[in-house]
Amino acid sequence: MYYLEPSELYASEKPYFVSFPVDGIEGATQSNIKQSQHSNINVSDIRGHEEDFTLDNTGFEFSRFDSKFTYADFDNFDSIKDAYFEEVATFLRTRLRAG
Repeated sequence: MYYLEPSELYASEKPYFVSFPVDGIEGATQSNIKQSQHSNINVSDIRGHEEDFTLDNTGFEFSRFDSKFTYADFDNFDSIKDAYFEEVATFLRTRLRAG
C-alpha cells in the first residue's frame, strides 16, 4: 500500500496527477506526488460501523449521495460540467456546513 509522503511542496502546491501525456507542454510534469510503500497494513470491513467514522475523528466519513444522474448521463461532459458538478458542490456545502 502506498501513502503520500509529507512534503514542504504541498504547503504551496496541492498534490496532483495528470492522466494525460504532458510531453508537449513546456515546463509541465505529470505528477508532483511523492509516495512511500508500506506493508503489514490491516484493512478491516467497517460495514455496519460507518457512523463511527467522522471527519473530526478520522479525517474521513461515509455519506450517502443520491444523484439525479444516471449512468448514461455521464456520457455527456457538458451535462456533467453544467449540472452534476453543481449537484455535488451543493451536497458538499450542505454536508460540510460551508454555506
